Amino acid sequence: AQALHLLAAETYKEFERTYIPEDQRYTNKNSQAA
Repeated sequence: AQALHLLAAETYKEFERTYIPEDQRYTNKNSQAA
C-alpha cells in the first residue's frame, strides 16, 4: 500500500507540473502546509 501511495503521489506531482501554473501551485503548497 505504501509503494502504491508513493507512486500515486509522484504521478500527481507530474500532473501538477503539467497542468497547474507555477505560481498557483506555489500558493496551493503554502495553504496546504499551513
